[in-house]
Amino acid sequence: VDGEFGPKSITSLQHVLGVTEDGILGTETITAIQKKVGAKADGIWGTETSTKLQEFLGVTADGVAGPETFKALQNWLNKELG
Repeated sequence: VDGEFGPKSITSLQHVLGVTEDGILGTETITAIQKKVGAKADGIWGTETSTKLQEFLGVTADGVAGPETFKALQNWLNKELG
């Protein structure tokens, strides 16, 4: 858990979300995240997606996904992956 959201973290997220595991944060993955957190599922990462993800993870919801958000996401992924 380092707060860096690179290909390894993205692939883990894709596995948990049940989408293609390619390590790329593309439209399919973003749409799946949006559906998971209750954001508008348009495949475009914006402030709403960041805010909804932050609320889902229980971190400060400022609409900017940075190291705090990504550390929380990595912790959530680790729990989901067991």
